[in-house]
Amino acid sequence: MKKKLLVLFMATTLTLSLAACGANSDPIPETNSVASSADSSVVSDQDTTQSTLESSIAENTSESNSDATMATMLYQAFLAATAENPDASAMDIANTANERANLEIGPMVMEIQPGFLTGFNNYTVEGFQSGAIIAPMIGSIPFVGYVFEMPADADVNDFVAALKENSDPSWNVCTTADETIVDVVGNKVFFVMGPTGEEY
Repeated sequence: MKKKLLVLFMATTLTLSLAACGANSDPIPETNSVASSADSSVVSDQDTTQSTLESSIAENTSESNSDATMATMLYQAFLAATAENPDASAMDIANTANERANLEIGPMVMEIQPGFLTGFNNYTVEGFQSGAIIAPMIGSIPFVGYVFEMPADADVNDFVAALKENSDPSWNVCTTADETIVDVVGNKVFFVMGPTGEEY
């Protein structure tokens, strides 16, 4: 049943994405950035540091912050969720982060299995124990987030490096994500790509 729902979700996303291509003629500038570190020390293209993010978690996850991007808001919510319950499953953390971030695009959370995942072209994402995707129903929005729970014996650095190397900010054909954030907290890997502009 879960696989059927995932296939239906991906088919709907692809259909809506292709339908939206004709309506979107203005390309989004490609200013993709990647933030990542196994010790949770993060720097993005807006010079946002971990201490700045942590100091604003409470206010940014409880109310809308016009200066924060969707990716940053979801990342802050992920940090808060893992801080509150580090032993929670990837699905539970993704649901909590999604609720806290309260993004206007109304993303859905679904459980995922190893295989071909949105945002990674023909790369097979595997090596995680469990995972969840956070993505909007409208395929023309360049936004996708993941929470991966890693097994105890996993090489997390290799997993993160493979995610960064194989991610494609232009996965949905019509638009391009401007920002990528990757981080590791405990045995959870967080990955998100999203726009930085206000058009969404």
